[in-house]
Amino acid sequence: MLNNRYLNNNIIFNNNVAIEGVVEYFYMVMKRCLITISILLVLCVQDAEAQPYQSIFGNDSTEWVFIWYNLPGAFRSTAYIEKDTAVNGVNYKKLNLHNNLGYKAGLIREDTTKGHVWYRDINIIFTPDDTVDRLIFRFDLKVGDTFTLQAQCHNWPYLDTVDSVKQVNGLKHIYFRSKLHPNAPEHITFVEGVGANYGIIPLANSGYAMQNRYLLCSYKDGMKTGFENVRYEGACEAGTDIAELNNQTEITVYPVPVQDVLNIKNSSATKIHRAEIYNYTGVKVKSIVAQNITNVDVSELPTGYYILKLYSAEGVTLSKSFVK
Repeated sequence: MLNNRYLNNNIIFNNNVAIEGVVEYFYMVMKRCLITISILLVLCVQDAEAQPYQSIFGNDSTEWVFIWYNLPGAFRSTAYIEKDTAVNGVNYKKLNLHNNLGYKAGLIREDTTKGHVWYRDINIIFTPDDTVDRLIFRFDLKVGDTFTLQAQCHNWPYLDTVDSVKQVNGLKHIYFRSKLHPNAPEHITFVEGVGANYGIIPLANSGYAMQNRYLLCSYKDGMKTGFENVRYEGACEAGTDIAELNNQTEITVYPVPVQDVLNIKNSSATKIHRAEIYNYTGVKVKSIVAQNITNVDVSELPTGYYILKLYSAEGVTLSKSFVK
């Protein structure tokens, strides 16, 4: 017979082996769990990083309603996506203007995985055609990041720094340190899924005529986006559409574009006794005084966009835009 001491030692030994086996099995299970969790975390992080930013385009239609300033005051215009197109195998959307005042359309493309938007000019009036895609928006910017702003509100393009980032009405707002206009309280702001608070048109393709642009509202597929302008408390009706202004009068100018003589067709009883022409920078380049002006010689003016201001003896003022 085995003595009790041997039996007790054997039981203790077997128990120790069993316990060690359980510990080893538990360690193996925990190790596998940790590996699985690590893989899942990596996949989640990668998925979060690949999460697309909101597109600035609608599925069927996209519009940006903005106000701009030039002589004699404020006007409202609408930029819109005209169609899809491709250049050298790269897909773009063609941007145009409902009332084409010196604007000769542009091409836009975006990468929603990065939050980047590029712009290419088409047939610019005052500068040569541009074949380079410019990065106009980055919706992945963080506080302290710098970005070269590409627009024409004041002396742009120039490098600016992100001051703060907020969520407003479900849209990411990226606020830069610079003001939208020197005397305005609002800062330059990128709005994810929209563009910027100065609209969508960058640089010289505005024809320099649409100065100090300010986005009133934007639409995707006929529905207003979550962007709310501050200056007019969200209203989209500020300003006067220059096409509407011209249609409300009985005075028209032709031909446009003009080469030598700009004719003034006046169906009203009002006689025009003074005419002034201003260039795109607001400088008066020509002035005429007569009893009843019916045409203006513009042959000496260089090619460009101009504003014609007409005055009657009663002090009535009318503005007409034209391109030479």
